Parts: sequence; structure tokens; C-alpha cells
Amino acid sequence: MRAAETPWPEAGPVDTGGALGAAVEHAMAAVRPWGTAHAPVFRRPCTEPG
Repeated sequence: MRAAETPWPEAGPVDTGGALGAAVEHAMAAVRPWGTAHAPVFRRPCTEPG
């Protein structure tokens, strides 16, 4: 992908050569540095039908 696409300066490397869980944790830490326990939850309001 690196050879086919234009550079993306804000991107960060994620090693996918090891365990899947480690790669996911690394990627999640990059996009959610506060952790998943404090991730915002967006809920739609419930409305009565009709």
C-alpha cells in the first residue's frame, strides 16, 4: 500500500506481523489515547412509535 498511495504524514505505523491483539491495542491507543473505558458513547433518543 505504501508504494501505491500518496504519503500520509499524520499516519502512524502499526506492526501487524505479531499478535492480532497487540496490533489492535496499538492502533486503538493511537486513535483513542484516553482508552476505551472513557470513550464517548453516543446514543439516539428513544421515542414512542406513532
